[in-house]
Amino acid sequence: MFFKEVDTLLDAAINLDEDRAWFFAVDNGVKEEIIQLNTIDQLFDRGVDSLNRSLGDYSPFTVEEKKRKGQKYTNITLKDDGDFYKSFKVEVTATEIRISANPIKDDNNLFDDFGSEIVGLTDQNTLRICDMILQNIIIYVKKELGI
Repeated sequence: MFFKEVDTLLDAAINLDEDRAWFFAVDNGVKEEIIQLNTIDQLFDRGVDSLNRSLGDYSPFTVEEKKRKGQKYTNITLKDDGDFYKSFKVEVTATEIRISANPIKDDNNLFDDFGSEIVGLTDQNTLRICDMILQNIIIYVKKELGI
């Protein structure tokens, strides 16, 4: 009886598929969390890029405009009308997770002004996503093994 259960478990383990586990693990919840960490945690709350570098401070004129509009002014957020944040997308391939966004704002390219590193996660946030993915892989493996 015991060996039959072990054989069944081993057969299921042999049939585990790494690609299916990966796509299962990087689900919509993970994708949404990536976007939230990039836009809200990094850009809006902390005003940093993926290298954890400050985006700087607003000029006195811009601070007054932000105050007048009721917007955050303590650090550069790259959020005025929200179009940049709304443009964030996460694409998952078999080998990577790619974050993209449209940096064009009126006549400016935010990448030219602040660097392409405004799109991407800090090391700390990457670790948070890795933990989410690991938890999802554990769920996938348990489901596939029936345990």
